[in-house]
Amino acid sequence: MGSELFIGGLTGEASKGRFGGLGRPAPLREERSEGQSFGELLVKKIEQLEELQQRADTLTRAYAAGEPVELEEVVMAITRAELALNLAVEVRNRVVEAYQELARMPI
Repeated sequence: MGSELFIGGLTGEASKGRFGGLGRPAPLREERSEGQSFGELLVKKIEQLEELQQRADTLTRAYAAGEPVELEEVVMAITRAELALNLAVEVRNRVVEAYQELARMPI
């Protein structure tokens, strides 16, 4: 699965759900400003990943406690968090591969 498909599936306006700000997650695709470094972008995306995981955890706990949460909403939140984590791991793997290839280059 390409990252474009994944990121495209998560975009949309954030909406307020039954639990305050737990509606749809904020869009992962953002325009890069000229002053933003790769590190800053990476930190922002990791924070968004953490938000997705926290949302999935919150909805799961609410559902388990018998609160009025739709099962479909819980499953979608868990799936989004899982896909985001898989994407982050794949990006990390590719960055490590690129670094290793650069390290093997003769000077």
